[in-house]
Amino acid sequence: MSATRVIPPISVADLPIGFGPGNIPDWDLLGEPQAASYIGYDPTNLGLDPTDPYLQGAIEGIVSGKVSQIFVFDPNRSSNDGNQYNNWPDLYAALSTHIPPGVRKVVQFAKKNSGTTTIPAGSYDLSGVEFEGQPQNGFTPIAIADGATIAGGALAPWRWSGGLVVDFQGHTPFWSSSTKFQWLFLDQQTTFGSSGTAAPFSCSGSAEIHSVLNDGSVFQTPTGGADAITEATGTGTIITDIGTFSTVQTHTLNGAVGTFTSENIQTATSVYSPTQTLSGTNTVTPNYVAASAPNWSGTAPSSIANALDRIAAKIGPIA
Repeated sequence: MSATRVIPPISVADLPIGFGPGNIPDWDLLGEPQAASYIGYDPTNLGLDPTDPYLQGAIEGIVSGKVSQIFVFDPNRSSNDGNQYNNWPDLYAALSTHIPPGVRKVVQFAKKNSGTTTIPAGSYDLSGVEFEGQPQNGFTPIAIADGATIAGGALAPWRWSGGLVVDFQGHTPFWSSSTKFQWLFLDQQTTFGSSGTAAPFSCSGSAEIHSVLNDGSVFQTPTGGADAITEATGTGTIITDIGTFSTVQTHTLNGAVGTFTSENIQTATSVYSPTQTLSGTNTVTPNYVAASAPNWSGTAPSSIANALDRIAAKIGPIA
């Protein structure tokens, strides 16, 4: 678009918090209903480059009045109609066309009359995309088929909400990286499970997976042989926030130096019952400091257990 489409200029002082030279806020800073109030300024007055494609895209989204763009995947339809698609390849092609950076990209899954809506095998770039169900129609089961992967260097959808019930069926991860940061946010009673043999999300090296589960969402224990929904190998890092009424059933660390952190457990109704598995050449060596021999009759205890047993024997049965 041309910068001449931007009308009319206002001063920096009139802009909401988050605006300023070199800083154009995205949709969530604007706020959906209020976005139209902040479209009238000339970037040249702010010291910005009006030819910057990201700036132009953000302004284009605001001027057009589109704060989010929804693509409906409805396999019940006999044909595509507007933003509603009856097959994934056509929807993905539309999703891959030019969308202003400041506009949310949302894939909404309609509940199939029978069976499960499936994302087929293929390599996809879903950076910045959100997946959601149609909670007014109940829970929405979707499957991610074996062979469906995120293209190298790209990110998986960051938000999964609206009562989605996800089954990952892959034998290789949906997303994996040794250098990237993947953000996952499960909301509105969304469940993520796996009937495949691989963890859907896997990180190693300097990569990190940060998950937030809220409002009754669940990472299920996989049923097909995978160790967990999120997996860290080597020096990969998993961080998980467990919100209201939510559950994390399993997390897996493969490698002695993998790290797992569960933080920000918000309520007593949150459930954290992890099974952590360390595999590979891991060795655990107890660090027992020997007791002082003069304090004991005969030899000093050889272990903590031995010391406790001897104390109990000395003073009699302990209630």
